[in-house]
Amino acid sequence: MDRRSALEILGLTENDDLTDVVAARRRLARRCHPDVGGDDDTMMLVNQAADFLLAESSSDFDDERRLHPEWDGVEIDRPSFVIDVLPVEAFEWILTAANVLGHVVDDEPPYALEVLIDSRPDRWCRLEIVPDAGSSTVSILTEGHDPTEMVPLFVTTINELSESSSLRDGERRPS
Repeated sequence: MDRRSALEILGLTENDDLTDVVAARRRLARRCHPDVGGDDDTMMLVNQAADFLLAESSSDFDDERRLHPEWDGVEIDRPSFVIDVLPVEAFEWILTAANVLGHVVDDEPPYALEVLIDSRPDRWCRLEIVPDAGSSTVSILTEGHDPTEMVPLFVTTINELSESSSLRDGERRPS
């Protein structure tokens, strides 16, 4: 896949930014996801296009950071982990885990939430949830520390919560 194809698939232009890529993926997922009458192939193409542009943006993140001094110290781990449920349910699991781990300071159901781990301002993270062919891909952004440190915290907490509740047959945990 190339940039031009990815932009075309998502209905974006060269002037669109990372926020527009995420919004386009969400908008198209609402129409193209198999759970809402779409098909696997179309959703897979949408995800590939978004992943391509997001990966490209991640590699350009240092250049963007120079243009946005307020981003100093922000790190991204994309993707961080996957939960084999749709975003609405993934959001609920992550929200519950976030409340165990700290304090939720902002949420945008079912696609994002911001958390202070151990309620400490120096342990802020933002979790972004993206639909991905019947599952949900979660990316973590942090400020002042490595986002990969958050992955085991959330995965372990979600798994512990899921083990202590009655899960439907076949429901899988984050990986």
